[in-house]
Amino acid sequence: MHPNIKGMAAALGLALLLAACQTQTAPRPGGGPGGGLGPQPTAESGTVAGFVVNANAGEGVPGSAVAAYEAGTDNLLGTTTTASDGSFSLDVAAGAVDLRFEKEGYAGSQVLNLRLDEEGVTRIAVIQREAFNPDWPTTPPQVTLGKVADGNVYEAAFGFIPYDVTVSPAAPLTTDLIYAALGKTPGSGFITGYRELFVSTNATGDRFLDPLRYAAAGPTTFQVVAYDTNGNRTQLFRYVEVSVPFINDVDLVPPELRSVMAVTLNKQIGFFSVQPQA
Repeated sequence: MHPNIKGMAAALGLALLLAACQTQTAPRPGGGPGGGLGPQPTAESGTVAGFVVNANAGEGVPGSAVAAYEAGTDNLLGTTTTASDGSFSLDVAAGAVDLRFEKEGYAGSQVLNLRLDEEGVTRIAVIQREAFNPDWPTTPPQVTLGKVADGNVYEAAFGFIPYDVTVSPAAPLTTDLIYAALGKTPGSGFITGYRELFVSTNATGDRFLDPLRYAAAGPTTFQVVAYDTNGNRTQLFRYVEVSVPFINDVDLVPPELRSVMAVTLNKQIGFFSVQPQA
């Protein structure tokens, strides 16, 4: 082969090699809204653990399949199954997760956008009811929370946090209950205290929540829980902050511990019965 041809061939090969390397390492264009790199994986990790129970003061649900996903995606991070007492634990590599719970004969349950504590265990109690009709859909309803986003800061002195909730159950189901609360998981008023409640509607419309009613201050959560008519449940977290400037000059004294209440998961409470047991 002529020397010039050998040189041209070598140069062409080098150019192709460099092009291939650039193709493999270059960012994927348009990876997120408006282009750019799009969502990037994080090195954050943590442990999520808790109990799955069939009611606010109910029995543990054993044998429920638990799946953890990177929040807002279908990127599966890990799976496990609840133990005989309904407990579970998962180590996952993500800053926030979505949890899904499935068991034959039971309604579906999911927890969305649960932020993990990198320095400890993030604990949560999850309700998974028996399905009202096992032949009906057991897919948790889709929940959209408007006007409230992670990182929002609200001035408590101005009184109200605007929000709206829309729930989309799987057909032919309809929405049974929508709860909303600040700084806690909302549910039955007997168990969880004050909360916003909407019955038999798929949308709350424009609403306002008063942070002073919940005694919320500093970093906290805005939580929504929705049930459909088959008992399927979705719990949604948003991480916000409530600014209460006038408490800075107040000396806060911790309350004196006068009594302790314990709840056992051994036997479900029979409300309004002659001999309720807990």
